[in-house]
Amino acid sequence: MANEARRQRLLTEIAAREAQREQATRDLISPWLQPQERVRGAMDVELHGLIPMRVPRRLRIAKPVPPDGWDTGLGDQVFRIIAIALFGPRVVAVRILWQYPHGRPFKGGWASQAGVFLRMVRTGPSRHRYHENHEAFLVFTDRRVLVLHRKSGERLGELALHQLVVGEPKEREWRQPERVDLSFTDGSLLALDAGISERKKLRDLLAGRA
Repeated sequence: MANEARRQRLLTEIAAREAQREQATRDLISPWLQPQERVRGAMDVELHGLIPMRVPRRLRIAKPVPPDGWDTGLGDQVFRIIAIALFGPRVVAVRILWQYPHGRPFKGGWASQAGVFLRMVRTGPSRHRYHENHEAFLVFTDRRVLVLHRKSGERLGELALHQLVVGEPKEREWRQPERVDLSFTDGSLLALDAGISERKKLRDLLAGRA
């Protein structure tokens, strides 16, 4: 009886957390929808770890200093400098080694459709200072793809549906199972990383099954 009671409490807690998350997702999406716009699917994604880590300075959009300051303190700045110094060269080396068997995770350059999307995500929300954001929340509707930021609730931009190639993304089950490539109609490409459930939803949407 005690075990069954604990099991029921656990199931209730899980259901409550899931309900809270679903409500938070609805609250995130609803302010950005147009009248009669229908959501086909939404998921959290991250930029692939081997694509450029930040937007070149010449392409950055200047951000005004937020009234309550940036999201980074002195400790974050020091950690960022150390991380770039230590891991930057390693990331470049790994990127070169991995792009041949698995395909380059970013093709087309910064001026391409993939590059515009990459700049959109990397720029990040208004309080993100360094143009190195890696998280996005994609909302596929019957009209467009909204690019949101879950933590801030801000809209980073959007994609037109006709910019994306409809087709089954290539799978890399053994080495990069979390990777899903966005292929654009100008021939450019950008790789995203997603969890298991998000990955399936994204593949279905890109393949035209949802």
